[in-house]
Amino acid sequence: MTALLALKNIKKRYDQHTVLNGVDITLHAGELVSLIGTSGCGKSTLLRIAAGLDNAFHGTVEVPGPEANDGRNPVGVVFQEPRLMPWLTVEENIGFKDGRADKAWIAQLIADVGLAGLQNSLPKKLSGGQAQRVAIARGLYSKPQILLMDEPFSAVDAFTRMHLQDLVAKLSRQYQIALLLVTHDLDEAFYLSDRVVILGGRPGQIVREFTVPLSRPRDRRNDLLAHFRAEALSVLTQLQV
Repeated sequence: MTALLALKNIKKRYDQHTVLNGVDITLHAGELVSLIGTSGCGKSTLLRIAAGLDNAFHGTVEVPGPEANDGRNPVGVVFQEPRLMPWLTVEENIGFKDGRADKAWIAQLIADVGLAGLQNSLPKKLSGGQAQRVAIARGLYSKPQILLMDEPFSAVDAFTRMHLQDLVAKLSRQYQIALLLVTHDLDEAFYLSDRVVILGGRPGQIVREFTVPLSRPRDRRNDLLAHFRAEALSVLTQLQV
C-alpha cells in the first residue's frame, strides 16, 4: 500500500511539559484510521502537526507534494466546530479561500453532502448537522488525498452523528481519500476505521493498535466491533488509573 502520510518520531513540548514523545503513524491510500485516547494525551496536537498547523515539534511529517497530487492540496482539514463565515453563503464558505472558485465543483460537493438547494443560505439558517456538512464539503474542495478530522461530529445529536459518519465513509470511498480521525467515541472509531490507534500517557505515546478486518458497509451490531470496543475500553480504563 502507498503511504500518503507518515508521522515519524513526533515529539512535542510546551515550555517544560512534553505532550508527545516518539509517536509514529502511517496512513495509506484509501485507509481510514481513528486516533483515540485519554484527555490531554495529545491527539488534537498530533492532528495539528499532521495538518501543518504546528511546526514547533521534533520529528518528521511526510506527505505527498503538489507534484504527486496534480498540483492540488494534499491535505484537507475538518475541525470540531464548523468555523463558517457568518456573512458568507454555503457555496461561498466552501470555496472562500479560492479567488476563482470552481462553481461546478462546489455545486457537486453541495449535492454530495446532502445540501442541494441550500447553496445560497447563510450559516444562521442551518442546523448543526447541516453546518458540519458544509465544513466537510469545504475540507474536500481542494481535492485532497488525505482528510484530517478533529472530533467533527461531537457537537451534534446521536442520530445526526450516525448519518454524518456514513456520509464521510461514503465520500472517502467515492473520492479515494485517506482519513485520519480524532474521536472520543469508541463506536465511531471501530465502525468507521480500518485501524484504531490508542494514544495514552503523559507524554502521549501509542499504547495499542487495532486492525478491523471487516468489509463495508458495516453493521453497527457486529459482534467483532463490540469485542474491539470492550478491549479498547479496558485499555483506556487502565490508562486512567
